[in-house]
Amino acid sequence: MSDSWDWLQYARIIKKYYSKIVISIVGKQLYEIETNFSKNNYSVYKTYQRLRCKEKNIVFSDVEYCSIEDKEVIKEMMDNTFDMFSDHIPSDEELVAFLANRQIICVRQNDLPVGFIIFEDEDWNKELGELIKI
Repeated sequence: MSDSWDWLQYARIIKKYYSKIVISIVGKQLYEIETNFSKNNYSVYKTYQRLRCKEKNIVFSDVEYCSIEDKEVIKEMMDNTFDMFSDHIPSDEELVAFLANRQIICVRQNDLPVGFIIFEDEDWNKELGELIKI
């Protein structure tokens, strides 16, 4: 934790006014941070990991890109499965953009998605980053 900003002081102040809050902590060495928050009556609600595939050109015969026609099914799965307090549930506009940019893959059963992954493609992000710099 940074010496220049006392996270715990602000967390204590916030807790006085709100009975339930969620604080997202991102980092590689979280044990010390989690320990300090737990000493102040905060508990770990969820822990996430980001995974990367190091292999290129892997072919999965049962996996395919989702289309815009899958939007409502995917939205329903997210609403029924994800946690509104800790998960980022994309807005309709974000979901349409993910679908248009082929950033959602799925496995289907009876022609409907039964599982999906939203991902960020590094090459796509590099291109976007170059556009933003202009």
